[in-house]
Amino acid sequence: IRIPVQNVKKQLPPVEEPRRSLLAAPEASELAAIGMQPEGEPTNADLKAYVSQLQAEALAIKKEATSWQARVRELEAESEILRQQTSDLRTELEEWQTQTSDFEAQVRDLLAEVAQLRNREVEVRRQTRHQVVSSVREERERLLHRLLAVADNLERALAHADHAAPLFAGVRLTLDGLLAQLANDGVVPLQALGEPFDPNQHEAVATDGSSGDTVVTVLATGYTLDGRLLRPARVVVGKPKR
Repeated sequence: IRIPVQNVKKQLPPVEEPRRSLLAAPEASELAAIGMQPEGEPTNADLKAYVSQLQAEALAIKKEATSWQARVRELEAESEILRQQTSDLRTELEEWQTQTSDFEAQVRDLLAEVAQLRNREVEVRRQTRHQVVSSVREERERLLHRLLAVADNLERALAHADHAAPLFAGVRLTLDGLLAQLANDGVVPLQALGEPFDPNQHEAVATDGSSGDTVVTVLATGYTLDGRLLRPARVVVGKPKR
């Protein structure tokens, strides 16, 4: 911080030319100024007049010196005030610098908190999206299982119905329509009969008493949903008849 200070020299009273000593002999111009002639010895009256003039000048010089000293004291007081103001301003500047450092630290902390909140927001959104997708998938699979139960009942009805009965064609048509709709939703039946037993796709509920590992009977059709297992096929395992 720069504080404009007036030039002290400009405020001091002008310095006059050095005055001649009071004990020096008067010059001709000074004698002429008081009506004396430079020739001849001065009279007592002339000397008194000259001394009076010198006393008057000495008094004026003293007053001038007193005024000058008072002005010097004023300038010293102003200089002290300026020094105190400079010290106060320096102290205030240091306080502002300290506060600025504190504010910068607070800003850094807040930015770090904002970054953490953003990361948390991203994580929450990811978890929420995952939960929503999982919930929708679970609800969808639950609904499809209920529809597959209906398909199982229709298949059992066809297995025990007379093919020549008028109702058989209606049930067959209903089952085909249901399976077609399930296929549109990505549900595809597994072909298990005659296939080697696969524990990843088949659920063995019985064997035919032999040591075979081939699916000989399908009790309930298995299905996949969008390429992954939705429900395993319930099967009987044994040796295929030849």
